[in-house]
Amino acid sequence: MATHDQVTAAVDGYLTHFQARDRDAWLSLFADDATLIDPVPAEPAVGRQAIGAFWDGMAAMAERFSIEQRSLHVCGDQAALVYTLVAGPRSGGGVAFDGVEIFTVGEDGRITSAVAYWDPSEIHPVAAGPAAE
Repeated sequence: MATHDQVTAAVDGYLTHFQARDRDAWLSLFADDATLIDPVPAEPAVGRQAIGAFWDGMAAMAERFSIEQRSLHVCGDQAALVYTLVAGPRSGGGVAFDGVEIFTVGEDGRITSAVAYWDPSEIHPVAAGPAAE
């Protein structure tokens, strides 16, 4: 079973690489046969190639992604991440939503499962602020 530190590191890497738009580093966090569902009840993306295709589709939707971690609850080899995601142009603004993502991490420290829960009907616009770096 993954340790508390491995689970925390996997989720931290997920957030860091997602926001940096570092596809290769983000994908390296997943086990070869990992499953990603985002959001439930979407069809699962199974394996790194399918998860990479998910990334490509998501990355095409916005120039900037920001994830604010509201809380992280690690229990055994799993974690529940509560977050707010903002997506939009580099100049600011865009849309936001709140969600929860459940991660399972293997003994090697890689994510074996990530399941996101967020309600598309709750996506709301956010005003443009200072330009993002």
